[in-house]
Amino acid sequence: MKTVIYLDVLLIVNFLIAYLLLRATSLLCASPARASRCMGGAALAALFTLSLLAPTMPLLLGILYKAGTAFAVCRIAFGFRSWRLSLQQMFCFFVLNLLLAGGVLWAAENAPISGMQSNNFSIYLPLSPTLIVACAAGVYLVLRVFVWLFGRPSSHQRMLTLQLHTPPHSPILVQALVDSGFLLQDPLTGKPALMIHYPYGKGLIPPDLQPFVQDFLQGGNAVPPADCKLRLIPCATATGTRTLPALEGVQLETVDDHCLASATPMLVVFTDQPLSAGQFQALIGEGLL
Repeated sequence: MKTVIYLDVLLIVNFLIAYLLLRATSLLCASPARASRCMGGAALAALFTLSLLAPTMPLLLGILYKAGTAFAVCRIAFGFRSWRLSLQQMFCFFVLNLLLAGGVLWAAENAPISGMQSNNFSIYLPLSPTLIVACAAGVYLVLRVFVWLFGRPSSHQRMLTLQLHTPPHSPILVQALVDSGFLLQDPLTGKPALMIHYPYGKGLIPPDLQPFVQDFLQGGNAVPPADCKLRLIPCATATGTRTLPALEGVQLETVDDHCLASATPMLVVFTDQPLSAGQFQALIGEGLL
């Protein structure tokens, strides 16, 4: 017996389900997202369910396909901040989908329904769309109750005011974001490093070295002058791996009530890319605190 699949119902139902699961992912990962972005991600997720009608993929390819689609959907819904957070969002969205599928299958086993179709890790059951959407809403409501009982994960961005100093030059003040996903280290010592937007940090660099740094960030191929504290180190960024200039021996201290475990000289890396559209001037990892 053939099962008739109505594409309009399939897309609309999966759009609503994906929207609810993205809102649930937002709760779990403390990742606020606009409704319009979640709708965009849900629309993409609904289109991806058409894999149900495609030729059957090999097992490994099917797993990679589902992981890749989850990553793409979350990127539309939440944007990109760090690889760690992106993978957390993908994992939560993927697991919530599995939980929902498991719940629907459990309900189907207790009330046998003919016509179930499964292909490429997508499941189709000729159930009432109202019932399926209600199941997704139930997953979301359970999470809302969980958050109400145990509290919401913190989404507060911790900012520090830092004073950076390279004697005999005057110290500079910058606003730095403490980011758990920022893992940049000095490749020689393994100690945490700080990244700063070059226009705000160029006062740390001796005037005779500033032309070199400016030229290098603009794509030049010059090497640092001999006997200076400047180094070139590889850094992984959102746009890929690139080499950036870095300055050793920068003195760092806070100017508020927060305190660092150490205020010893550290490595400061300069980037020509604004950090979060200029909302802050520097990035540090929690490993520095």
